[in-house]
Amino acid sequence: MSASTEASVKPLVENMNDIYWGLIKDFMDELRANSNIVIKNITTPQPMTKKEREYVKTVSPSDIFDFHSEMNGLNVEWKGKKVKNADIKGSIKILSAQQVIQDWKGIVYFDFTPDDDRIKNFHPIDFFIDEACVGVFLNEGEKKDSSLYLFSFEGEPVNLNMNINAYLEMAIASKGFLYWQYAVIEILEGKENPVSNRFKEWMPKLFVNFSWEQYMLLYKKIRIL
Repeated sequence: MSASTEASVKPLVENMNDIYWGLIKDFMDELRANSNIVIKNITTPQPMTKKEREYVKTVSPSDIFDFHSEMNGLNVEWKGKKVKNADIKGSIKILSAQQVIQDWKGIVYFDFTPDDDRIKNFHPIDFFIDEACVGVFLNEGEKKDSSLYLFSFEGEPVNLNMNINAYLEMAIASKGFLYWQYAVIEILEGKENPVSNRFKEWMPKLFVNFSWEQYMLLYKKIRIL
């Protein structure tokens, strides 16, 4: 049975042979086939232009944009069908390379932020909700940190110990469940948190093949140290 749809699905990328596209296509097919959710939006933009690809090569670490060479962003939104809790939904909003690279003054840092504060080098990649994002530190000279961080726009970003490839794989394994990153944080810290508890409660209800044990094993296999 196909999932209910509240918004039309926008055109898909044309290159069916690319690695990332194959993963995303399988993910989208799985969501559409799930009668427990309602798809609100799926958007897969075209790859970067040649000019954009040349420009991101000047950004360090440039491997952050491996995904963008095939799909210059990704937007997936769904909600639980007949579920009253508004937090039971999925959201992936990977920004375009141009958006990632832009100056994030006024959102990530401000006039009063000290010049030597590392946060000025932080750039959101997955802006999955207005109150939080996952991003990366760019252009830090000789320091090249390919790990992605969860940032709630206060305090310090939390290292998820995942590069962009691992992040996308875990996002797909999580089906983009809202704040799934806290499930990863539970694994990292070895203790539960309210958000990871919600994740573990609802994922098997909405996605019958989900296994927390397999999820943990996958993260431990692909995480970076």
